[in-house]
Amino acid sequence: MASIANNPINETLPSQKSAKTGDYSIYQRGDSKPESPICYKVLLINVCYPYPVVTEGAFAGINKIWQPLELAYALAKLKGRGHDARLLDSNALRVKPEKTGEYAEEYDLIFVSSTSYDRWECPHLNLKPTVETIKSIKKANKNAVVIIVGSHGSVRPKEMIDETGADAVLVGEPEDAIPEIADSKDWKKTPGIAYVEEGKLSCNERTTSVGLDSLPLPDFSDLPMKRYFMDLLGGDFAVLEASRSCPFNCNYCLKKMFGTYRRKSFKKLKSEIEYVMKEYKVKKINFVDLEFTVNRKLVEELCDWMIKDRINLKWSCQTRLDSVDEKLLRKMKDAGCRYVMYGVESGSQKIIDYIGKNITLEDFRKGMTATKEAGLGSVCFFMFGFPGETDEDREKTVELALELDPDYASFFLVRPYPGTRCFDEVTSYSPGLFPHAIGSDEEILKLKRYCDRAFSRYYYRPKTILRRLLSGELGVIGFQIKVFLYKVGVLHED
Repeated sequence: MASIANNPINETLPSQKSAKTGDYSIYQRGDSKPESPICYKVLLINVCYPYPVVTEGAFAGINKIWQPLELAYALAKLKGRGHDARLLDSNALRVKPEKTGEYAEEYDLIFVSSTSYDRWECPHLNLKPTVETIKSIKKANKNAVVIIVGSHGSVRPKEMIDETGADAVLVGEPEDAIPEIADSKDWKKTPGIAYVEEGKLSCNERTTSVGLDSLPLPDFSDLPMKRYFMDLLGGDFAVLEASRSCPFNCNYCLKKMFGTYRRKSFKKLKSEIEYVMKEYKVKKINFVDLEFTVNRKLVEELCDWMIKDRINLKWSCQTRLDSVDEKLLRKMKDAGCRYVMYGVESGSQKIIDYIGKNITLEDFRKGMTATKEAGLGSVCFFMFGFPGETDEDREKTVELALELDPDYASFFLVRPYPGTRCFDEVTSYSPGLFPHAIGSDEEILKLKRYCDRAFSRYYYRPKTILRRLLSGELGVIGFQIKVFLYKVGVLHED
C-alpha cells in the first residue's frame, strides 16, 4: 500500500505539518471557528493530466504544472479546524489516475479536483483522467465519500456523477465548502453540494462567494514545490491571486466557479507574497486573476511597495489591453513584472462585438504599443471558430496578430463550454459531454488547419525565430520544442 507520507516517488511529499507562520500569521487560520468536533481524515487530490499536452478530441491542450491554489487554501482551513488533512498533487508528482487509489485507502472524505484554479474558466475537456482517478479510488476505498471539485461538475453535476461514479459534486468555489462538509454530520445538507438519489439530482444552492481576505495563507507544505514552473518565468515559482472573477461578460468565458467579482486588500496580498517568498523560497509568481489591472489602485499600491522595499521578485499577469497604459506598465516593469498576457480573441470588430468584449481594435493597438514602450514582454491569445465567423474574419485575426507582434501568440479554437452564452447560442458542435469545438466535423477540421497555419505564419517568420534565439529564454524554447515533437509524433504524452 502506498501512502502520502511514505511516497515511493523520487521527490517525496513531506510529512504532515501546518503551514509556517511569520509576520503574516493573522491570516494563517482564516476564520474564528473552533476546531470541529468531527475529525475526518480528508484527502484533497489534483487530477493528473497527460504532459505536456492533453489530447481533447482532434486537438491538444497544454498542461501546466502549477499549484492547485484553491486546494491549498482549503487544506489550511481544514487543518485550522483540527482535521487530519492532506493534499496530493497527482499532476505535479505524475501519479497516474489508475494509481491514485493506492494513496487514498486511509481516508474518509476525498475531494477530487478535475480543474485547478488557473483553468476554471477554460477546463481541459478530456474527462478520462478524472474518471479513472475516481474509479481507482472507489476500488481501493469503498467506504470513502468521493466528491468532485471544479468546473466540470459545477456546470454538469448529474452527468459528472453518472460518468465518474462519484458520490457528489461540489458546485462553485471550494475553499469554504470543503471544511464545512468535513465539519458536518450530514454532508448532503452542505450548501453547494449536489448529489443523485433515485436518478434525480438534488442540489443545495450556495448563495455567497468566498471572502478573499478571510482566506488563510495557502498551505503548500504537502506540495513538491521544486516541480512547479512557468515556461515564461522558470522555476522557484508559485501562483497567487489579487482578485477573483471578472467584471466583464464575454460570451465564451466560463465563470461558473468564480462567484462575484471582488479583490483582496493590499495588506492581504502583501502578506501572501511575503509568506511564499520566505517559507517556500519562491522567486517568481504568476497572478492568475482573469483581469489583473482592472483595479488600478491595488496594482499601483502593490508596485509601489515592491519598488520601495526592493522586493526581489519576477512576476507576470493577465489583463485587458484597454486597462493598461504606458505609465502603469512602466511601474509594473520597475516592480518586477516580466510578462503581461492579453486576450485579444479576434481581429474582426464584428466578432469582438458579438463576443461582448466591449473593446475596439484601436484599443488593442494602443495597449500593445504601450506594452512595448514600457519594455515588457507580451503574450496574446487569439481564437478561431466563433458563430458567424468567416474566412475573412479569420484572416483579419492573423493579420492583427502579425501587426501587434507580441513576444508570443497563441491560437486556439473556440470551445463552447456548457454554462456560457456561446454554448447556448450554437446548434452544432462536436459530440461529448463537453464539446471541444463548434460546427460539423468538416468545419472543425477546416478550423484546425486554419489554426495550424496561423501558428506557422506567426512563428516561422525570420524575425520571430531570431527574436526567440536572442531572447535567452531557454525554458520557453525547450517547452515549445517539446510540444512540437509531441505534435509530430516523436514524443508521446507522459
